[in-house]
This record gives sequence, structure tokens and C-alpha cells, in this order.
Amino acid sequence: MESLLLSQIIKARNPREFLCPICECLMNDPVIVSSGHSFERSCVQACNSLAFIPTLMDGTIPDFSTVIPNLALKSAILNWCNKNSVKPPQALDFFSAEKLVRAKMDAQQEEKGLIQSSEESVDTTASTPQLQFTTRPSFCPSSSSSSEMETLNLNSNPEVEELITKLKSPQVFEIEEAVISLRKITRTEEDTRVELCTPRLLSVLRSLINSRYTNIQVNSTACLVNLSLEKVNKVKIVRSGIVPALIDVLKGGFPEAKEHACGAIFSLALEDHNKTAIGVLGALPPLLHLLRSQSEWTRHDSALALYHLSLVQSNRSKLIKLGAVPILLGLIKSGHMRNRFCSYYVAWLRVWTGRPQCWIRAGWTVCWVC
Repeated sequence: MESLLLSQIIKARNPREFLCPICECLMNDPVIVSSGHSFERSCVQACNSLAFIPTLMDGTIPDFSTVIPNLALKSAILNWCNKNSVKPPQALDFFSAEKLVRAKMDAQQEEKGLIQSSEESVDTTASTPQLQFTTRPSFCPSSSSSSEMETLNLNSNPEVEELITKLKSPQVFEIEEAVISLRKITRTEEDTRVELCTPRLLSVLRSLINSRYTNIQVNSTACLVNLSLEKVNKVKIVRSGIVPALIDVLKGGFPEAKEHACGAIFSLALEDHNKTAIGVLGALPPLLHLLRSQSEWTRHDSALALYHLSLVQSNRSKLIKLGAVPILLGLIKSGHMRNRFCSYYVAWLRVWTGRPQCWIRAGWTVCWVC
């Protein structure tokens, strides 16, 4: 009994970012998938084997099309275990993972049935509260979070609902009006950013960011920048699967939208838990390319984004393979960069060399990195 109680206490204090959303345990072999989420590898394999895509607690749906080892997260978990005298997580075999996934499938199907049944009985039992919005399903973790509560109260703000309805309108002019309004609200009313950053709104913005209409793409990308300014929103935004859409804008969006997309990536990269995922999802090549952009703000934010992303070893390795060092030295040598940009580039080189001072020789030019 005491050992069971102890295990429950240990599980309750495990950092949520170290837990697999499917098995709800510390991850032994964490992987990053295309949507930016991290899972235990065997759970992803089981999901693919059973052709099952779970709906996560924050309402997002992961994309399992690409699976990449998350070495940074694995190291962080082991360090946390060592620091807190917690036994390192054991490997989860495929058959155990398959049982967990099947249980998840049954529970998710049961929840859908409850929701459908509740919706059908709304007209006849209007005074009866809907259980699925007030009671946590039995298969969910015992600890609640703001994202869970947010998912359970999607309809709590009629103004947000009205805004989302307009953003999903078939009329382009209505979408433009709504996204401009949302941009103004998120820029001037800071206290609304956390409330507005819901899975539903992020899902709508994800589709609008790739719009072929200039005003919609520019303003929806700017909205995301504003939402990302709140620290509690940063991980939520990356986990919503919106980063690939931002990368598409970096590659082929309208010039002003590219500027905002760089700003969004920079803002999201300030959160340590996002750095590896952003690099894995492919943000590094287009950010490097935009260092030569004609827009000063695009160069500014892409430089800052790359600097913060390079603080993770896996991203540094990728940048070096992409030829970032010659690119940086070329930009410094060109003499066309403002002093603050040169300071960013020099800061990168300091991080990559691991020494406070070094000589870097490029052609006939010698740069002093201090």
C-alpha cells in the first residue's frame, strides 16, 4: 500500500512535458513527430500499427508522418531523474504500448458516444449539465492543467465564439474584418492573450496563415506573434501544430507575412522546450535564407530566432551542416550589416566555438570574436 502511494506521489510530481501523452509515464525513448509533439517511440509505433490518431488533452491532433529521436528531451529527463532521486524510466515494449493504445481507442470512442448522446438529449434535458464538459474522463491524468480546463470550457466566452465563427466564414471580407479585429485585440489588450489562445482558435489561424489573400495571411501571422508574447502560450502554440504553417510562410509567403513569421518563430524559440521541435520541423534553412532579406525587421528577427535556436546542440549541428558559418562570416565581411546584426552573428560564433575569444580566418579577413 505504501509503495503504491509512493508511486502515485512520484507520478503526480513528474513534469508534464516529460510524460508521454499516451502512456502518461516518463519517456524512456522520446521522439518528436511532425506536429511538434513528443511521445514514447513504442506508443507512436503502436498508433501507426493500429491506424489510430489520438486526440490529446489540449484538443490537438498529432501528426505521426515523421518520427525523429528527441535526444535533448531524453537527456533532460535523465538529468531530472538523477537530480530528484527518481528511478530512470524503463523501456516500454511494443506489446505493452499496443495494449495502452487499444485502451485509449476504446476510451476515446466511449467519450465520443457520451458527447453524441449528450448533444441528442440537450433539447429534452436542457436543465441537466453536460457531464463531458464538467467531469474529467477516467483515462485522463489525475492532475489538471490550464489547457485541459480550456478544452472543457470552449463555449464559455460568446465573444470568442463569435470571432471564431467569423474567421471560418466563407466570405473573404468577413474573414479579413475578423482577423484585423483579432490582431488589434491581441496587440492592445494583453490580458486577453491567454484566454484567446485556445486549440480552436489556433486551428483556425493555422489555416488562415497559408491563405492566398495578402491581408488574411499578414494579419493572421501577426495575431500569432501577439499571442506568442505570453510565456504560457508558447509551448501550447508549438504543440498545436502551427509551426509547419509558419515555415511555409517563411519559404513562400508575402513579404510582410514573412516578417511576422520570423517574429513568431523568434518568440516561440525563447521557450527552451520549443527549441528542438522548431529545429526538427525545418525552420533553420528558411531562417538562414532570410538573413539576406531586404526587410530589416525580417533580418533582425530571423537572426534572433537562429541565435536562440542555436543554443541547443542538435540545432547547432544542423546549422553547421547547412553552411551557417561561411554565411555568417560573409555577412560580417560584407560591411552592409548594421552593428547590431554583426553582434548577433558574433554571438553565434562564440556559442558554437565554446570559447569566449577566438580567431576566425575567412579568406583575407580575420574577425576577432570577443
